[in-house]
Amino acid sequence: MTSAAKEIEFAAPEPYFAQVKGRWGQPLVLSLAVWLTVRIVLYSEAIVVNLIDSKSGAFFAQSDWFFRLFHHWDALYYTALASGGYFGPEAYSPWQSFFPGYPLAIRVVATPLFGLEPTHDQLVVSAVLVANVASLLAGAILFRIVADRFTSRIALGALVLFFVGPYSHFLVAPYTEPLFLVFALAAWLSGSRERWLAAGIFAALASFTRANGIFLIAALMVLFAITRHKAGRPWLTRAIAIGAIGAVGVGSYFIYLFVMTGDPLAWSHAQQAGWNRATQWPWRTLIATLREIAASGSPNMYRIQYAFDLLFAVVLVAVVIVFIVKRWWAEAVLVFLTAVSLMTSSNYVSLARNTLTLFPIVILVASFLGEPRRRWIFWVVLIAGIGLLLFNTRQFTLGLWSD
Repeated sequence: MTSAAKEIEFAAPEPYFAQVKGRWGQPLVLSLAVWLTVRIVLYSEAIVVNLIDSKSGAFFAQSDWFFRLFHHWDALYYTALASGGYFGPEAYSPWQSFFPGYPLAIRVVATPLFGLEPTHDQLVVSAVLVANVASLLAGAILFRIVADRFTSRIALGALVLFFVGPYSHFLVAPYTEPLFLVFALAAWLSGSRERWLAAGIFAALASFTRANGIFLIAALMVLFAITRHKAGRPWLTRAIAIGAIGAVGVGSYFIYLFVMTGDPLAWSHAQQAGWNRATQWPWRTLIATLREIAASGSPNMYRIQYAFDLLFAVVLVAVVIVFIVKRWWAEAVLVFLTAVSLMTSSNYVSLARNTLTLFPIVILVASFLGEPRRRWIFWVVLIAGIGLLLFNTRQFTLGLWSD
C-alpha cells in the first residue's frame, strides 16, 4: 500500500463517527464527555491541594467553597462588575479595562436564578456556571468546525487538546475566555459556512467580551475576502460591512466609556492605570520580560510564568510561519495580530494564557493526526499540555499567579 493510500485510509472516519457532519448531537456528547472528565480531574486536584494547604480549614469553612476553588485574581473583578458596574460606589476606574460581555452575562444568569438583587456569593455561583457552560458549548462548536474541514477523528483530537491545554484551567475558572470562545468559534463556523451576517453578529458579541475580538474581526474579513475571491465574486465592500458589524461590540463599549467619562481613550488609560500596559517597541517588551525573569527579588511564581510567556511568544512566531507556509491566511492574521499586540505591551504578562483563545493553533496541531509522519507533534503537545495544566491548576487554585 502506498503512503498516499495509507493517509487516505487513516483520514477515513471510523463507524462510530459516521454521519457526524451537519449534526450537533455527537459533537455535544463528545464535548460533554471530555469536559466532564477534565472537570472531575481538575476539581479533584483543586480540592486536594487546598486540603494540603495550611489555610484549608478557613477555606472549607465557607459554605460556597466549591465555587471558590477557581475564584481568584480577575474573577474577583468580574463578579464585582456584575454587582455594581463600572461606576458604582465601590467601582475602581482600572476595571474599565475589562469588557462588559462577561459581567453582563453573569448578571443575566443570576437574575432568574436568584432575583433582581443577587448577593456576591450568588454572583460567584453564576460566574462559574456561565464560564463552564460556555466552555462546553465552545468545545462542541470547535468539534463541528474541525469535522467540517477534516475528519471527526481529527476533530476529537482538537477537542481533547482544547480542554487539556496548558492554560485550560481558564475554561474552568470564572474568566472571560470561555464566553469569548463561544462567540469567536460560532463566528468562525458561520464564516466557514458562508453565513456572513451571523458571523458578523457573533463577532460583535466576541468583541463586546474581550478586546482581542478586534483581531477576530480582521481575520473574518480575510476569510470572507479569500472565499469570495476564489469564487470570482466582489468582496471588498461586503468585507468592510462584516467588519463594521463585528465592531459594534467593541465600539458600543468605547462609546459608553466616552459618554460616562468624557475620555475617548478611557479604556487605554484604564489599562495603563491598573496594569501598567502601554504600547512600545517589541524589543523593549522583550527586554522588560527578560528582566522580570531574572529579577532575584521577584516571587518565583511570577518569574516562572514570565518564562512561560517568553516560551509561548516563540511558539506564536513559529505558528504564524507555519500558517503562512500552509496558506491558512485568516488563521495567520488572527494569531499574528494577537501576537503583535501582546509582544508590544509593557511586558509579556498573560501572553501564554492568551494562546487559549487562539483556537486555530489547536486545529493546526490536531491536523497532524492526519499526517503519519507528523503525528508525533500532536502527542508531544498533548502530553506537555497535560503536565502544564496540572501545574497551573495547582498554582491558580491556591491563589498563586498562573498567568
